[in-house]
Amino acid sequence: MNREAVSEVVDIIALRFSHIPYAVSGLAAMVYYGYEARPYKVSIVCPEHTRENQKCWAKAQGMIPIPRQRHVWGVATSDGIIQQIRVRFPYDFNEMHALKIGTAGSNPVSMLSLAGLADELARTYVNELKHSDHDRQENLAHEMIWILKRIIQCRLPEHALRPERIPHLIRETFWLPFTLSYPESVPLFAKAGWSIPNEGWY
Repeated sequence: MNREAVSEVVDIIALRFSHIPYAVSGLAAMVYYGYEARPYKVSIVCPEHTRENQKCWAKAQGMIPIPRQRHVWGVATSDGIIQQIRVRFPYDFNEMHALKIGTAGSNPVSMLSLAGLADELARTYVNELKHSDHDRQENLAHEMIWILKRIIQCRLPEHALRPERIPHLIRETFWLPFTLSYPESVPLFAKAGWSIPNEGWY
């Protein structure tokens, strides 16, 4: 979907999920921040305890369950196309750094901050190391570099890398393999707010 479709789906989410804790995540959130991509779905994260409530509410709101895909819902945009929303329920939802952002609609949208997106990428990168998927690692690294540059460019403190916002990124299991593979990222991490710790690892 193009940027306009992503924005429209995000506005729909802001309206229909306003009473449930959630945050827009993944590639669609990056597109919202200016990344050039065409995601085929918009991903959101919700606390595990909202799983059943979210399912019932989505049905009540007229969202369309997508066959053979758990926790994926369809919503129609103004052009009549059914766009997909994927809902995930991470166990550590409360540790994910999200912000309330104004939208074209009346409801602000909850979205992972750039720091929150960097941490989400760090967790995914470590998981991909287990599968030795080099192409996937390259794609994730490209996205991470973009996020770091965007944090540096926007200069907004609410997006800066802080330890409490990036619990997965500051772990040795991510930092060492990533920076050894992409040493050019080290000064970018520093400019975005986080450097190699002087004593010990988290």
